[in-house]
Amino acid sequence: MEKRIARRRIRLLCGLTFWGFCAAGLSGQPVPASETPEIDFGGYLAYEYLQPAGTRFPEGGRFHGLQGGFRIAGPSSSRAGFLVEVHGRDEGRFEWKQAYVRMDFSAALRLKLGLHLVPFGRFNERSRPHENPFVGIPLNLAALVPENWSDLGAAAEGRWGIFTYAVNFGNGLALDEEGVLNRQFMDNNAHKAWGGRIGAFLSQGMEIGLSYAAGHSDEAQEKSYRMEGLDAAWKTPDWEIRGEYTRGRFDLPLPEDQGKSEGFFVVLIWMPGNLQPVAGYQAVRMENIAFPSTLMPSRSAAYGEETEIRGWTFGLRWIPAPGLLLKGEYSLNTDNGLSRKDHVLRLQAAAVFAP
Repeated sequence: MEKRIARRRIRLLCGLTFWGFCAAGLSGQPVPASETPEIDFGGYLAYEYLQPAGTRFPEGGRFHGLQGGFRIAGPSSSRAGFLVEVHGRDEGRFEWKQAYVRMDFSAALRLKLGLHLVPFGRFNERSRPHENPFVGIPLNLAALVPENWSDLGAAAEGRWGIFTYAVNFGNGLALDEEGVLNRQFMDNNAHKAWGGRIGAFLSQGMEIGLSYAAGHSDEAQEKSYRMEGLDAAWKTPDWEIRGEYTRGRFDLPLPEDQGKSEGFFVVLIWMPGNLQPVAGYQAVRMENIAFPSTLMPSRSAAYGEETEIRGWTFGLRWIPAPGLLLKGEYSLNTDNGLSRKDHVLRLQAAAVFAP
């Protein structure tokens, strides 16, 4: 059964890529060879080192977080094209991150058909190692949504004046036996998930947005989830500040259990040159949430109590050469659920390549 499902996924995504090439040629009039846009492709690699405070170097630390990605896009006309992106982690497993056909009708309407990133906040669209100001995922997002959150379905986006919008309609998230919401390619129920983001550019470099996502996560359509978000960003040539607030709840496998999460992060980046200081503050309050231990080494993978985690992160980003980024950060977190402080040093090297 698993092999048949895997073959269906491969056929589906290969079909999306094929139709993307076909759609890219539907421009109405032939384009001269000298004016045909080239295929755009690129990728990235990253690796991390983690050293919990109070442990002996190097015995107490570990290398982990090997990840990489590759993307290829075919804007062969001004009105249609495709994009395919894969992402791999240190387990040796590569997953589809995006694979869709796009059609541009105007600045106010772009349609995506296939596997697309869910428009919830801004971090989900800018979470690659060279885009993330942190080494890890913000605590409030790690406690709520899957990493590389994408959905198979349809999405539309556009801009009118200072306003932007993005909406999506797809299979949604599936709830596993451990109470974790995960992506799915084969829909486990007849109820489609939906959501979107509405944003506004208040001035040059300043943007705010509101997000929402909802759906059913089990085969019987008895378990549901709902998430809300607020994001803001302000960027100048020398400074950038960005942050996101999230709140969500979802039903768990046991009839009366419900997972809850509420939190935010704020990060400030000073960009005077190739050496860039970074400072951030994060807080999350959660109940019945599965949580990755790589972000909080003293945490188990899942637990049932209600807890609150707050902490500062201070770091440096160094760009020694174009396409190469070295990051180091020290996190000082206070875990009220375990009544202890959880401090950790993280280092990351990331490389970006493009033609």
